[in-house]
Amino acid sequence: KCDNCGGTTSSASPIFVDGDNTVPSSVSTYCIDGTSGNACTLTFGRFCVLARTSNVRYSDGYVGIYVDSGDGYVLVSDPSRKYATNEVVVDRCYTNLLSVKVANTNNNAWIGDIQVSKDYGATYSAMKCDNCGGTTAFASPIFVDGNDDSMAGVSTYCIDGTNGNACTLTFGPLCVLAWTSNIRHSDGYVGIYVDSGDGYALASDPGRKYAKNE
Repeated sequence: KCDNCGGTTSSASPIFVDGDNTVPSSVSTYCIDGTSGNACTLTFGRFCVLARTSNVRYSDGYVGIYVDSGDGYVLVSDPSRKYATNEVVVDRCYTNLLSVKVANTNNNAWIGDIQVSKDYGATYSAMKCDNCGGTTAFASPIFVDGNDDSMAGVSTYCIDGTNGNACTLTFGPLCVLAWTSNIRHSDGYVGIYVDSGDGYALASDPGRKYAKNE
């Protein structure tokens, strides 16, 4: 993953690296202007966000997608661009991921899937919309529009973006499971501390002797 590259994705596979600032139209990730001292940082991220326009008729449109990876929301799509059917809008990975916001300030609606991976992009699942309308809360697919028309048959929608409305997408919690082994002499004492973003907090009782298979 490239933290400060340009392009439609952050994946460094492949990556275009050049000393000047001329980028071919076919390049999805680029690091340029190296002759001026620019360098790009590559990291690996556990959490990945993938947004793609649906391939059904009239799904092409405009959408603004904002990602909060710990430092506030950052715009990662181009809200002034009309994304085509089946086009990847966002494909980026992060070391941390809190939530995603989506909005459309154009009256040409966008329909697509916004998914999250918690295993470095190996598998993806639909993000959940906290304040969307519709019969479901899952953003796969999600209808995003600047006004409130053309919603017939839509199960999840985020509308009225021209009036400043945005919808928040989240994903299921990460779980920690600690289990005492069932072999002889495995019972004992343990202190387990979990950092969920506000520093380490004690999650077990270090003064308690845990039994086997507990």
